[in-house]
Amino acid sequence: MRIKKAIEWAGAATLPLVLAFTGTMVAATAVSSTIMAPAASASDVGGAISRDEVIQRAEFWLNKGLKYNQKGTAKDSSGKDYRTDCSGYVSMALHLTNDPGSATMLTDSRFFNISRAELKPGDFLVLNGHTFLFGGYHADGVHFTYYTFGSTPVSKEVGTFNGANLDGHPTSQYQAKRYKNIIDSSAPQHSRAALYSSDFNGNGSTDYAVWRESDLMYSILFDSGGEYVRDWGSPGEIPVAGDFNGNGNSDYVTFTPDTGMWHILFDDGGVYDRQWGNPGDIPVAGDFNGNGKSDYVTYRPSDNTWHILFDDGGFYERQWGSPGEVPVAGDFNGNGHADYVTYSPEDGVWHILFDSGGVYERQWGSPGEVPVSGDFNGNGNADYVTYRPEDGMWRILFDDGSGVYERPYGGPNYRPI
Repeated sequence: MRIKKAIEWAGAATLPLVLAFTGTMVAATAVSSTIMAPAASASDVGGAISRDEVIQRAEFWLNKGLKYNQKGTAKDSSGKDYRTDCSGYVSMALHLTNDPGSATMLTDSRFFNISRAELKPGDFLVLNGHTFLFGGYHADGVHFTYYTFGSTPVSKEVGTFNGANLDGHPTSQYQAKRYKNIIDSSAPQHSRAALYSSDFNGNGSTDYAVWRESDLMYSILFDSGGEYVRDWGSPGEIPVAGDFNGNGNSDYVTFTPDTGMWHILFDDGGVYDRQWGNPGDIPVAGDFNGNGKSDYVTYRPSDNTWHILFDDGGFYERQWGSPGEVPVAGDFNGNGHADYVTYSPEDGVWHILFDSGGVYERQWGSPGEVPVSGDFNGNGNADYVTYRPEDGMWRILFDDGSGVYERPYGGPNYRPI
């Protein structure tokens, strides 16, 4: 029997197994990373930024006719200072939090390598000693426009990769790079609940939510304060959350492993069942087509394949993962589409295949912890989150590098959502 009842808690409350509400900021611990955005126009510092805006920002300094000075700075259109040299110019165009030198940009985890054929407006090329912003290939596919700030004032040039030198440096030494937070368009904001599962109050930040099979109880601690509990599910089912009607709030969802049946209790009322999945599949909620609604997604451990039934029809399969890894869904580059993510329980490494291409790995987690999808600071990028069942501790590594946060909510026999 599927239970449909809700109890809203006002003020302090105690679950049958006590849930602690206090949170603690802790010092950031060292983590290893390999590579890694919503703002559309205009972006936030260090946030997602569209290619169009990157070029607009580059044009802003170009039109000011700034003079080169490694010891000087100039302001962007919002008043933030950046160094007036080649790497400062690229940093300004990308709206970075700082302006690293070209040597640092070669290894900075905010950027990842791409081929020259993959270059798009807003990407950049760098070598030890110089960098410039790529403005786009011409119709012939050989010539391209680029923005540079060398020893001369900011300029807009045309070049090719055919010569021995490019912008005064050996062509062969340039590495093409892409900023992790760049997005292909100024796409409208979509439902965060569709991307990150547990946003039950629809405010754009993930809530702390757990489910206990013994009483089929969803327990939700809102990120903004207050708590809510609701019964939904049947024994043996797996709890999921996602925004399946696209209204911006998470729905209550469970998945029956034996039959592949999804059971949805919409946050605004109504119930819906949908079959998608085979025995042994693991349910994953995510918005993989970027239309603002969660899709029906299962991960098949036997062949590490993701099976997606889009909410608006059609299906898609993608292989990503390795034996023993746990699937997670989240928008780690802030472009409005869920990425393919798996978590290795043994070493706590997150393996991300971006929907737009590119791969990223980051270590966050310890043995026994469970990965959770969520955007806990509401900046549009998924954070790295684990849940420790023994004491209900949520451990969050914010994607923007602002630190680490821990909060207890749950405990033994509770499953994070």
